[in-house]
Amino acid sequence: MSSLRSLGYAISRSTALLIAALLVLGVLVAGVYYYTRAPPAPSGVPVQKITIITTTEAEDPARWAAIQAIAAEWRKLGFDVEVVGLEASMVDKKCYYEWDFDVCVFGWGARVDRLDPNLFLGLITTEEIGAKGEGANNPTGYSNPEYDRLHDLQRKTLDINERRRIVFELQRIFHEEAPRYNIYHMHSIVAYRADKWANPVIMPGAPLFNEWQPYFITPTAGGMQELIYGSNTEPDTLHPVKASLIFSWYVLKLVYDPLVRLTPEGKPIPWLAEEVKVIDPTTVEVKLRGNLRFHDGKPLTADDVVFTYKYYIKNEFAYFRPYWRNVEDVVKVDDLTVRFKLKTPDATFMTNSLYMIPILPKHVWENVDPKAVTEEQLKELLKVGSGPFKNPVWVRKEYIAVEVAPEHFAYKGVRIGDFEVPPVKVSKIVIRIYGDLDGVVSGLIRREIDATAVSILPGHVDVLAKYDYVKIIKARNFALNADLMFNVRRSPFDIKEVRQALLYAIPYDYIVNVILKGYGEKGYIIAPVNGFWHNPDVKAYEYNLEKARELLAKAGFQWDDKGKIYYPAGFTPRKQEDP
Repeated sequence: MSSLRSLGYAISRSTALLIAALLVLGVLVAGVYYYTRAPPAPSGVPVQKITIITTTEAEDPARWAAIQAIAAEWRKLGFDVEVVGLEASMVDKKCYYEWDFDVCVFGWGARVDRLDPNLFLGLITTEEIGAKGEGANNPTGYSNPEYDRLHDLQRKTLDINERRRIVFELQRIFHEEAPRYNIYHMHSIVAYRADKWANPVIMPGAPLFNEWQPYFITPTAGGMQELIYGSNTEPDTLHPVKASLIFSWYVLKLVYDPLVRLTPEGKPIPWLAEEVKVIDPTTVEVKLRGNLRFHDGKPLTADDVVFTYKYYIKNEFAYFRPYWRNVEDVVKVDDLTVRFKLKTPDATFMTNSLYMIPILPKHVWENVDPKAVTEEQLKELLKVGSGPFKNPVWVRKEYIAVEVAPEHFAYKGVRIGDFEVPPVKVSKIVIRIYGDLDGVVSGLIRREIDATAVSILPGHVDVLAKYDYVKIIKARNFALNADLMFNVRRSPFDIKEVRQALLYAIPYDYIVNVILKGYGEKGYIIAPVNGFWHNPDVKAYEYNLEKARELLAKAGFQWDDKGKIYYPAGFTPRKQEDP
């Protein structure tokens, strides 16, 4: 009997061990299955293709290469990305006027007035959205009442240190909300013929092609000489009420004078004005120089100044809104005196409003509808300016030319306070248009041109260094060379975490060190070189693909077994036509 019990015990024990082993094996098999099977199918809808619009490779090879590198990284996050290259004027039209984009990467040049932070920080204000077709400065559609309040406050704050504190806070919000983001500041690299010219004046962001160059650059042969620039881009228009590209204004600043100019260091000085007097925080009086003349010989008086500012305000061209929006009224005091009444105190009025609006001849423009001007009419209108150069001729894709105006008050030089303006030494300025930057560099080597009107590429430095008659100038920059804009009217860009994730998925070091060959730095809205206004506590985004994925997952995005990204469950993607 005990033997039977022993046998039964042995059988039961063996059975139990077998069952236990099978259970363990089952758990292991189930575990292996669990960890190797495909992830659950996403319950949301797939994210649509993202199209990035930017300038062509010929117009800006560095920007084009950077966008290609960015698109490759965004694809690693599961996005379907396409890059479309257009001419600069078409990018401007598509993005700023039509709002027909997902992501747009364009640029803002470093014109000297933009050292003041007002314009760049205003690029995401609600007021700068404007109306579709208007071409205002904020095509992203982003709106933030608190940001708007602070931006308005910094502009009217006359205490510079308090204004700086507000500007710092605006940069923090701009960076965190990220409706747009400057990817890099590319160093300015320009070159000129040292065998023909000496002592060029160097301005921030516009080292060679700037409004002061005709006064300072000196022909080595003496006398008056033609100054020939080379460029791979050209204006959108020379219409002084509609032009929006910075290159257009580099030309127009030669043909039309403002009341105030900014020195190469950015200091405002009276120009057409003889004196600018602050009567009280909201009243500014401008007294004109005597005997000012337009190019047709007619006198330039207070009537022209009053007409010009009211003309710009009446026609509401969006590009100029930051410069006239705080002007409540402009009145004539006498033939040479104008009084501006401001809505609020304005820390930017001198450097922006009095500098950026060109004085137009009333007798030429008063019956002109600026929206209806034809190309032929514009040629006639441009014959009557007030600047140091006149008679502009523009043959598209070939050249632009202006000739010196000997009747201009500064032709023989003028002293304004402690700033000495030398006599003009340039008889004519010609800008030859090339198909790409390689053509510009070749033109300089062949001595077809005297200087580059645009910044050239790091790869051109070694090429030009072989020629002893070529002088190369390199400088840090505060331009927004790759201003990446998200259209927040469309999903997924209306989700802050998506915008931040896409910014974490940009290979900044690769762009700066490889594409720019070290001739640049990571981007900000207010560049580090603009030291007083730059907020050093706002750190640039760093490349971190893992962080990007975490942000997307936190926002509820999912991926399928092929890595394609899907919207969160139940999320209805917003389309631009939605209110």
